Amino acid sequence: YQRRVHGSALNGLYPASTRTIFSQPIPINTMPYGFDNMFPSSTVCPAYSAIAPARTKQADWANNSAQFAPLLAKFRRIMGTTSSFEPVAGDLEWYFDILNARKCTGKHLPCSSDPSDCITDNDLAALNQLANWQVMAIYTAPNADKLGIGYLAEDIMGLIMEEKYKWVHLSAHDSTVLALLTALRITVDNELWPHMPPTLCLSSGMHHSMVAS
Repeated sequence: YQRRVHGSALNGLYPASTRTIFSQPIPINTMPYGFDNMFPSSTVCPAYSAIAPARTKQADWANNSAQFAPLLAKFRRIMGTTSSFEPVAGDLEWYFDILNARKCTGKHLPCSSDPSDCITDNDLAALNQLANWQVMAIYTAPNADKLGIGYLAEDIMGLIMEEKYKWVHLSAHDSTVLALLTALRITVDNELWPHMPPTLCLSSGMHHSMVAS
């Protein structure tokens, strides 16, 4: 499925007159998950797995979780979810994805069986604020950038130094873009979580035989 999606997306980079038939996407190769460095992964770097649990045990995390608890309970009740739905109990990532996707595509935010009991725009704004705080806390933790996305950053730098390709296109989830933005110390409107759909463009040039990013 992922290869078909990304293969079709590559068609969009070419003029319509030269594109292949969309039912026949451009063939691409993928890397086995255990070796894929496109995503901050404890499989690639076991030391990375200790960063998030250590960060969530700190006092400021507990304070923010307590502040958000009533709203999280509302989301669970209206959406019919439990803590088992969340990657880690209290993790806001999937609520963030689902609710913002509905909002940006013009769909109504969910309601319970009572049509007056709904998730509101104010609820979504509060979610976005706290979700951004969570990802900032995790992705800016000591060594999170080096251990989480360092391998991919090294690969990208190698491609730049090699000067073999004029254009390299990488497609990944927002968690990869998050990690790269953190490593590059980039925020958008004082937020780290990229707006959907995010695109990060890196350009390079030559100066006195050295690569400048």
